[in-house]
Formats: sequence, structure tokens, C-alpha cells
Amino acid sequence: MSFTEDLAFGKNYEKLATEYFESDIVEHAPNKRFKPYDFKVFENNKWIKVEVKSDRMTKETGNICIEFKCSNKPSGITTTESDYYIYFVVGTDDVYKIQTEDIRAIIKNNKFRTCKGGDFGRSEFYLIPRKYFEEYLVKVVYEEE
Repeated sequence: MSFTEDLAFGKNYEKLATEYFESDIVEHAPNKRFKPYDFKVFENNKWIKVEVKSDRMTKETGNICIEFKCSNKPSGITTTESDYYIYFVVGTDDVYKIQTEDIRAIIKNNKFRTCKGGDFGRSEFYLIPRKYFEEYLVKVVYEEE
């Protein structure tokens, strides 16, 4: 998939992710290459920043893939300003809604395998078995057409 196609694919999941919050007041992050979050939603009298991931490989590998570095610089979970991750397992009905700090704690308290990939092999990821995310599984609020 080209970068442009990949971007459009991700944007569709960003739209779906807004459904996991009560409020309709949504602002998307500034349009720049490395964003500190994907969108924010106004809920309970405060802004909640959200990072959205749509993973095509989790269904086959059983791993949640969390980026922590790109081009040898901190990125992803290391630098995000998000309060939550919404993580879609493409090809299933599984969606996880997890606080960013909970992901950081899972990573801190465990030793996970890492790998390189994405962005022509410049990104580095933690490979976290799905069992660590099971308590964050949420009910699907959309239907694929």
C-alpha cells in the first residue's frame, strides 16, 4: 500500500474512533507529518487527546504493535501527547480503548520483543501479546459495509 493509500486507510479509522467517546465536539490535530495525537474530543469538561491505530497484522500475529522509535529518534508511545489509544484489529471486531499511561505501564513492567518495520524499516516497535490488552476490549460501535 502506498503512503497516500495508507494515510486514507488510517483516516477512515480515525473517523470510526470518535464513536468511542460521548461527545460530538471533535478537533483533529494540526496537519503535519509527526502529530502528537490524531484528534481530541471535549468530554466531561476537558479535552481528551486520542491516538488511533488500525493494525492489519495483529489478526495473524496475535501481537499489538506499538511504535517507540523512528529514524533512531523517540516517537510513538515515547512522544505522544495522547490520553488514549483506540486500537483497531483489522479483519476482526476487536477494538481496544486504552489509556496511554496504561500502555506505558504494560511496557515498563514487562520485557517485550521488538522489531523494525514501517516507513521503510525506520520504525521500531514493541510486540505486545494481545492478552495484555484484553481488559481494554470495547464493544464495536460500527458495522463494516
